[in-house]
Amino acid sequence: MKQLLFAVTLTAIVIFSACSEKTIPSKTVMENPLPAPPPVVKSTFQGTLLPMIQAKCSPCHTPSKNGNKANFENFDNVVRNTNPILIRIQKNPGDRGFMPQRNSKLTNDELAVFMKWVNDGSLEK
Repeated sequence: MKQLLFAVTLTAIVIFSACSEKTIPSKTVMENPLPAPPPVVKSTFQGTLLPMIQAKCSPCHTPSKNGNKANFENFDNVVRNTNPILIRIQKNPGDRGFMPQRNSKLTNDELAVFMKWVNDGSLEK
C-alpha cells in the first residue's frame, strides 16, 4: 500500500511540475524587441551616380569641366544612353568603344554603382 501511495504521489508531483512551467511574460518580450532592419537605400543619379561620372568621365562628358562630348551631368542624357554606357564601361582597355577612354577600366565596385542605380529604377533624386 505504501508503494502504491508513493507511486501516486510521485506521479502527481511530476504532472503538476510539468504543468507549471514558467513562461516568458509578453512584457519582457516587448521590452527587448528585435532591432529594425536597416532602411533600404536607393541609388540616385544626383546622390550616387553623378559624383562617379564627374570623377571618371571627366572632362569629356562633363561640360562643367570643358567637356565637349555627350553631357552625362544631365540626368535625361544618361537615362537615354544607359545601355550604350553599360556596354562601353564593361569593355576592356584596347577594345573598340572602351570607356573611360584614356583612363583605367572602372573597378568592379564602380561598375556596381552604375548597376545598382539601374536596378534601383534609374532614379534622379
